[in-house]
Amino acid sequence: MDNFSLLLILINCKGKKNESYFTTEKASVYFKEIEQICNRDSGKLWGKNLYGPIMFVERVTRRITSNLPDNEGLLKYKDGVYTGLYPKELILSNAPVKFGGTQFAMTPLPEEEEMYRIKTRAIHSLFHRFRKMKELLLLPLMKIIWMKRGQALDQTGMESITESNKYPRR
Repeated sequence: MDNFSLLLILINCKGKKNESYFTTEKASVYFKEIEQICNRDSGKLWGKNLYGPIMFVERVTRRITSNLPDNEGLLKYKDGVYTGLYPKELILSNAPVKFGGTQFAMTPLPEEEEMYRIKTRAIHSLFHRFRKMKELLLLPLMKIIWMKRGQALDQTGMESITESNKYPRR
């Protein structure tokens, strides 16, 4: 093989440019459609509108595209959305995640664009975020209840409680 042929092969093998189907323009459209879906329900199903901070994360590049900023300014505003990078040492999942001091609904993106799948995953993630936020709001209340229960036990004695637990209900 001569040098010219080798040069032609190398020029044509420069690699595939890493372009994503998930542009900032498409992200804006997805965010608007997801917000419309949540507003249509208007909290009827869960007692509260689920729409809130969402982050779409590309699996390979770990690029974040979000509808809202984080509290610490890690995400930067670009073309109507907020972008940044998700750390490689953290796990990607369809679960709520605290990033930059903000509780986000994380939605890892599929390799190929599937509109229905992306929207349903995002709404599913928003539900998990809603549950997490509700849990965080209830923790102080639960702590107070357990403290009051402990005070009541101190006043009534443990015997009555342990007697009732001898025979578990079926």
